[in-house]
Amino acid sequence: MYSAYRTDRRRFKRMRVRLAAVYRIEGPEYVKTILDDGEFEARTVDVSEGGLSLLAEHYLPRKTIIRIKLIVFEIDNSGSANFYEPVTAIGNVRSVNQWDNDEYRLGVYFQDISQEHQKRLSDIVNSSLKKEILIST
Repeated sequence: MYSAYRTDRRRFKRMRVRLAAVYRIEGPEYVKTILDDGEFEARTVDVSEGGLSLLAEHYLPRKTIIRIKLIVFEIDNSGSANFYEPVTAIGNVRSVNQWDNDEYRLGVYFQDISQEHQKRLSDIVNSSLKKEILIST
């Protein structure tokens, strides 16, 4: 019942887009220490210019700062994959939910992303939105 009254505070369109991602903990220091200052693989559930949802194997507390690298590619009409420069950003974990027995869904807000990379994400979201509209009509 409560969820029916919640408002969506997102400023940007969010689209289901599956991308491979790599992240590294930037802070706080205790989280970095617990995870041995490693680099971890994840995948996106959805993406917007302002943030994303990641499926990750590690629980990260809210307010954890992560450096994210998204592997961006496009499949052309011939079925070939064209890879582009990775999109990078500094994100702040805003929500954490148990997804599966061994995965967590992290809601991440971009607190630092270049205009170029934010534009690229906007293009990805808009491209996916157009494809979804074409498929559903």
